[in-house]
Amino acid sequence: MRTLALTVLLVACAPAHAQMYKCVDERGVTHYSDKPLPPTCKGGAVKIRGTPPATGTSKPSAPAAAGTTADLNRRCARTMQEYTRMQPGRRDGKVDENRDERLEELREQLRGCS
Repeated sequence: MRTLALTVLLVACAPAHAQMYKCVDERGVTHYSDKPLPPTCKGGAVKIRGTPPATGTSKPSAPAAAGTTADLNRRCARTMQEYTRMQPGRRDGKVDENRDERLEELREQLRGCS
């Protein structure tokens, strides 16, 4: 039974060990294939190295929005400047949906500022 399980496992892993080929055509475009190349291509077999497993413990990455207090203050100041600049309506009195949407986005961002 163990021999059968080991044989099935080895047969299932066989396709994972395939050869790759690299071809640079006459225009300089690089192509990769699992089939041998035509003689007109420059290139050849590519040696593929496996990625070693990560060892040890890794520290969780900080959230993208996180930053120092100074970064947050700068971001809030820029947001407030843009909001103040965009606040007055258009001179011709027409409705600008993009402007209104941007003002709403800025209001949302300013809620996070103290």
